[in-house]
Amino acid sequence: MPWAAALPVLAGAVVATTFAVSAVAKVRDLDGFHHTITLFTPLPDRVARWTAPAVVALEALLVALLAAGVVLGAGGAIAAGLAGGVVLLAGYTAILARARLQGTSVGCNCFGRTAQRLSWYDVVRNLLLLGVGGAGWAASAEPAPPLAGADTGLLVITGAALTVLVIHLGDVAEVLRRPLALDLEDAS
Repeated sequence: MPWAAALPVLAGAVVATTFAVSAVAKVRDLDGFHHTITLFTPLPDRVARWTAPAVVALEALLVALLAAGVVLGAGGAIAAGLAGGVVLLAGYTAILARARLQGTSVGCNCFGRTAQRLSWYDVVRNLLLLGVGGAGWAASAEPAPPLAGADTGLLVITGAALTVLVIHLGDVAEVLRRPLALDLEDAS
């Protein structure tokens, strides 16, 4: 499987899955997302009110573009979807970093309502997604032979699995950061 063909598909799957989860979660709590926009940006309430559904629509459009590109093997659609995803992720990352630097202590609601406060893990998660999207976008500029259907399927499944890890980066990092607590006396 040539990397020039595989990387855009894998990146497209990661970015599409990320935005799909994000869009669905935001639709389920559009008022909460609107409130987050007012907390994280200098936008007035009335502008934030129409910005929330517009952002969800943009995420859904990128998901459709990336999914169509992956399913149909349309490299141009994947490249366009990744380019749009990179731009959107860059904006999200800047907003999250600004909010974190200002000491915002609410959740980002990036993937729905959460009790977890905004942290640097959220910024790092977005930087990772930016790297994946950017690498896929760059690789999509190289001509590559089409992938076999099984290869595409494997890349999509891998991309979805990676997305789960990236979305829950803070939780994964905290679990790995703590030492494993074993009570050897109870084990015997």
